This record gives sequence, structure tokens and C-alpha cells, in this order.
Amino acid sequence: MGVLTRILMYQEMLPYKAIVLRSLAHQTPPHEVEWVRRLYPVFSMLIRRGLGVSAHSAQRAHDAILGIFEEVEGQAEGEFLVGDTLSIADITLAALAAPVLLPEQYGVSSLPTLTELPDHVQDTIGRFRQTACGQRALRLYATHR
Repeated sequence: MGVLTRILMYQEMLPYKAIVLRSLAHQTPPHEVEWVRRLYPVFSMLIRRGLGVSAHSAQRAHDAILGIFEEVEGQAEGEFLVGDTLSIADITLAALAAPVLLPEQYGVSSLPTLTELPDHVQDTIGRFRQTACGQRALRLYATHR
């Protein structure tokens, strides 16, 4: 799911250079951020080519993520995915789903808040947040982060 969430969010966010650059600022040396700023078209092209990011691949990723969310939720055993305590399965779900949920407790201060994103990106994240699996992952961040 990690590659899928990256493909979808890169497709959504690469057109917004200022937001992407601000997000890179977290634990990235300033000279590297400056190089990306100056060469942003090349950076964007390399990401698109490297991950195969396109409108078509993003739509496929979107649909696949929803399918994974449904499958995971269908196999969940209760409050936690496996057993009655937090496990690596829960942590993995939360970590891999984070790019499409943008949890407030994610812990990366340079990421934009939901309200700072373009409306269509807010809508995409909102749809994932409304799923049962999205709610589960957000709850994990709220209670265990």
C-alpha cells in the first residue's frame, strides 16, 4: 500500500511546488531543498517516471487503496487488527495509510494541515478518512502516537 499512497499523493501534490518544498524542509538539509527548488521540473519528472505517476496510475492507486482498506477492515478482529493489543499490523496500517489520511498526530511539522491543501486534495483525503479503515488508522494516531 505504501507505493500506492505515494503515487496518489504525488499526482495530487506535485503541481503545488510551494507546498511540496515546505514539506521537504523537515529533516532535509537546506542546500538540498534549494536544489530541488531550482530544479523542481526535473525533480517532479524524476518522481513521476520513477514511480510511474500519472492521472491513470493515480486513479488505479486510489481504487486499490480503497480495496485494501475494505479488505483490512473485513479481517479486523476488534479494536486492533490482530488480538486485543496494539501490534505491528496496526502500526504498519497507520504508517502506510498516513499519506492519504494526513493525521494531525503524524509528527512531521513541515507537512501542511488539511485546510492548507487545495480543495480537491482535501476531498480525496476526506473520502479516505471517512472509511472504517481510515477511521481506525486515525484512531491509532490519536491514541497511540
